[in-house]
Amino acid sequence: PLSLRIHLLTLIAVVAAPLLVFAAAMALWSAHQQQRAVESGLVDTSRAMSVAVENELQGSISALTALATSRELAADDLAAFYEQARLLRTTQHWWYSVWVGDAHGRRILSLERPLGEPLPPLADRDYYAEVLRTMRPVVSGLIESRITSGHHVAVAVPVIRDGALRYIVVAGYRPEGLSAILRNVVTAPTGVASVVDRDFRVVSRSRDVDKWVGGQATDAYIAA
Repeated sequence: PLSLRIHLLTLIAVVAAPLLVFAAAMALWSAHQQQRAVESGLVDTSRAMSVAVENELQGSISALTALATSRELAADDLAAFYEQARLLRTTQHWWYSVWVGDAHGRRILSLERPLGEPLPPLADRDYYAEVLRTMRPVVSGLIESRITSGHHVAVAVPVIRDGALRYIVVAGYRPEGLSAILRNVVTAPTGVASVVDRDFRVVSRSRDVDKWVGGQATDAYIAA
């Protein structure tokens, strides 16, 4: 015959087993709900960053579009346009330079060099070819400057006359400008946000931007 202790232990096990199963199920459900909440929050943050970055770059496009319609450029007065572009750059905190190319991909003006000085070409730049093809404003991925050291994003706007492209006006946007936006969106002290271009190069980052800009995204990021 079974002892009284065995009977009691069996009774406890029969009563406790469903409770343990229920507790485990609730723990798994709670963990799943927390994970979904975190994922949803990250998606919302990413969307907010996307809108903020889009608005920032659209502001540069609008400023360049206004510059591209100047009377000085319409009159091919490059000396006067040079001064006009220089003044506009002082109002755009994250622009490091403005340059102009023609329909053949020749760079004919850059604020980083005196007017009339020989300049490196633009024809082989992907963003320049895209403007020539689409006749629409284009924002490049991360590129390295051929005139000064460092990286930038090119914001390019076409200048069209009588249905034909006459010039392309370009602003070099510094990655630090996007970092400021990311820091405003990602407020968690342990959070990190970044912008990556179509070639998976890090364009900007909310922290340690100088260390990461120009580097390749991680394999896990690229796989995702």
